[in-house]
Amino acid sequence: MISYLSDKKKFMVFDFFIYGETEKLNYTYFTDSNLKIKTVIKRDYKYDKPITEENLKIDSTIIYYDYSEKPRFFDQNLKEIYNIPQLKKQQTKLDSFFKKNLRIRKG
Repeated sequence: MISYLSDKKKFMVFDFFIYGETEKLNYTYFTDSNLKIKTVIKRDYKYDKPITEENLKIDSTIIYYDYSEKPRFFDQNLKEIYNIPQLKKQQTKLDSFFKKNLRIRKG
C-alpha cells in the first residue's frame, strides 16, 4: 500500500497493489480526512501466461467509482455504467477490501 496525504486539500489517497502470477490488481481510494471513500479507481490486469514468460499478452480493465450521494460508476472510457445490481455488488466488495486492508490504529 502506498498512501498520500494533503493538508491543503484535506484528502487522502490509498493505493493498493496485489500481484499474482497471471494477474495484478490495483485499487486507488480517494477519501476525505475522516477516511470516508469519495472515489475509487479499480484496475485489473490479466496475463495470458505467467509474467516471467516471453510474448506476454495483457488485458486490462479500469473502472471508476464515484461515491457521491447517488453512487455512479464509469468504464475506462468514462462512459457511465447503469447496471445498478453490479454497482452495489462492486461497491460492497471495494468497501470490504478497504476496511480489511487499511488498518489505522487510533491513539
